[in-house]
Amino acid sequence: MTQTRKRWISITGVALLVLAGGYLTWALSVRANREGVVTNALVGRTEAQVRAEYGEPDTVSQGYQSLGAFMPRSLPEDPIRTLIFYPRGPLHPEGGTLWVWFVEDEGGWRCFESCWFADGVVF
Repeated sequence: MTQTRKRWISITGVALLVLAGGYLTWALSVRANREGVVTNALVGRTEAQVRAEYGEPDTVSQGYQSLGAFMPRSLPEDPIRTLIFYPRGPLHPEGGTLWVWFVEDEGGWRCFESCWFADGVVF
């Protein structure tokens, strides 16, 4: 093996270690600094935008499915659907559960309420 090849292997190995360390630091800081519950962060987004960011939902229900015992005083009159995601993977180190409620409007489905909560939060 030539010196140049050894040097490139060493540089590549160090670069991979730095990238892996940077990702782990970021992922752990996301988990450590995230609030236990985040509400309405996705309001106004379309269903297509939410699916593009979180992938296919784990559950799709027609109508408003309440989260725990909470039921809003009023709901939109147009059709509603509830999507539930369990964010996982390298782009979603926060984990937890994400509930998103959409109302049908002239342009498709638009989020009017959302709630992400960390693993272990009980409603």
